Amino acid sequence: MPAWDAFLQWLSSDAGAAVLSGAVIPFFAVLTAGLLAAAIARGGMRRLMAQRDGEIAAGVIAALVDSAHDATSWATTPAGERSLVDRQSTEAELRMRLLPLPGADTAAEWASHEVAQLRRASSAYSTDFAGPLGVFRSRLVEWHRKPRKATRAFAADLARWASEERADEQRLQHQQDDWLPPREVADDSPLLLDLPTAGVRPARVEAPTATIP
Repeated sequence: MPAWDAFLQWLSSDAGAAVLSGAVIPFFAVLTAGLLAAAIARGGMRRLMAQRDGEIAAGVIAALVDSAHDATSWATTPAGERSLVDRQSTEAELRMRLLPLPGADTAAEWASHEVAQLRRASSAYSTDFAGPLGVFRSRLVEWHRKPRKATRAFAADLARWASEERADEQRLQHQQDDWLPPREVADDSPLLLDLPTAGVRPARVEAPTATIP
C-alpha cells in the first residue's frame, strides 16, 4: 500500500513528528481529560442528588412519626387543634408521595392507615402505644434504607387489611340479613282468647215460672 507507506514515512520525518507532538497528542489529551472530568462531575452530581433526596426523605419520615405520636393523644386533643394536626399529617403524607423513591405511594398509604388506626385506638382510650409506635418508625426507616423490599411488605399489609375489611362488611351484611324485626299486631285486629273447654259444663238456665194469684 503506497499511501500507507508514505504516511508512515511522513510520521517518521521531522515534519510529521512536529505535527504529532504539537497538535494530535494535545488534542486527544484534552479530549480525554474533558471526558474524564465530565464523568467525575456526573458521578458527584448523582451523589449530591442522592444525598439531598435522602435528607428530604428523612425529614418526611420524621414528620410522619410526629403525626403518629400526635395520633396517640387524639382523644384528648382539643377540637381546635385537631384540624391543625390533621393538616400536618396530610401534608406529610403528600410529601412522601412526591419522594423520588420506589414505592413512595404505597408507603404513604400504609403510613396513613397506621395513623388512622392509632387515632381509633386513642379514641377507645387505649394507653399502650410504645409497641405500635416503635414498629411504625422501624418500618419507615427500613423503607428508607431498602425501599423495594419494604414496599413489597407494605403492599402485602394493605392487601391483607383490605381483605379483612371486606370480610367484616360481608359478615355485618349477613347479620343484618338474618335479623328479622318483630311483627306488630294491628290495633283493629280481633283479639282471640283460647279458653279451656275440657270438663266445663254449660250453665243450666231455668225459665222463670209465672205466679198465679
